[in-house]
Amino acid sequence: MAIRRTGSKLIIDAIAYVEAVHIDLTVENTAPAPGVLGRVVSAILADPALSEYIQTWAEESRLPAESPSSLSRPPMDATYARVRELLRRAGDERR
Repeated sequence: MAIRRTGSKLIIDAIAYVEAVHIDLTVENTAPAPGVLGRVVSAILADPALSEYIQTWAEESRLPAESPSSLSRPPMDATYARVRELLRRAGDERR
């Protein structure tokens, strides 16, 4: 049984997930606009199902070098679509 992450590790994993979706959405290798990332990460942290999914994704996709940049791309599934929509509603669009 895996131990669930809380606090800063969950925040780091949520940021990595949101940034990966942002890159796919905008086709730019950049971070979301100021304020957008924080709003989406806050929405993830407030939703136990999203938090659990992202924790599991991070645990299963982490490459040997234990850093957020070593995570594989998220699968394009219902959670991905939900986070993509959160980004769009927060003002993150292709420039």
